[in-house]
Amino acid sequence: MIPYDQNQTDWSSRLAYPDGTKTPWHPDKWVIHYGGGPNTAGDPSGRTPTQQIAEEQRVLRSWQSWHIDGRGWQDIAYNYAIGQSGTRYRLRGENRCGATKGDYENDGIPENYEARAVVFILGGDQEPTPAAHAAFLSMWVVDPMPVIGHRDVYLEGTGGTSTACPGEHLYTWLQTIGDDDMETLRIGDTGWGVSRLQKALNGWIDIYSADKTPLVIDGEFGQATADRVTQFQDGSKLPARYQRGVVGGITWGWLMEFVADLVDEGHGQVEWEPTEYNARIIPL
Repeated sequence: MIPYDQNQTDWSSRLAYPDGTKTPWHPDKWVIHYGGGPNTAGDPSGRTPTQQIAEEQRVLRSWQSWHIDGRGWQDIAYNYAIGQSGTRYRLRGENRCGATKGDYENDGIPENYEARAVVFILGGDQEPTPAAHAAFLSMWVVDPMPVIGHRDVYLEGTGGTSTACPGEHLYTWLQTIGDDDMETLRIGDTGWGVSRLQKALNGWIDIYSADKTPLVIDGEFGQATADRVTQFQDGSKLPARYQRGVVGGITWGWLMEFVADLVDEGHGQVEWEPTEYNARIIPL
């Protein structure tokens, strides 16, 4: 479960959902937002920690009222919020998908159904605090999927809204969130992990690749496997900062989300098993 410090009751939300998922959805990325214009909670100077948290709660309630009463949405648009205090707020949580308009990958599935939306309680030129950075990373490591900015949905996909969100400070910072310190597979590696990768890639090849020739499941990471990894990364619009032809935690996470979708659609069997790659399912 994604960790948080305050639930909806704690920050006096108008609505409250239980933990858990109301309807099946498989988030495959984190989308970072901010509040837009500068807000009082974005500048914590001169406040005690208790006062800062109270101000963050007040801003969240005002955003929620605007989204429900002003825009006619079912609730505040995001799954989670992060305050400058480092407090992690549960909004929709995992119970309902977040509201991120557009289709980043152009795969026919709108981000409303596959993006976990996190809003930082700041705006304009306000800079996130180290505590806010650390708060998001504490959530991300539980589910280390690719991280994009709200603007990327418009810039890279279709149907998104032209926006500066999440602002320059957050957008620059999120470019540093990657899998450099996570275990990787690359050319020259061998073994069970490579075989598992080849099986998962073959599922993607069968559906999305123009060349349907499957990889040989030999447990050897050669050029053919590297080329298919690159095709998957490019075809899935994995941000360019993730090295092509190399499989780190982020590429694994995105690939396993694809496999999870296959399972939901009734393609094949799966075996549940924890792995060192944070992958969730293994195609048999």
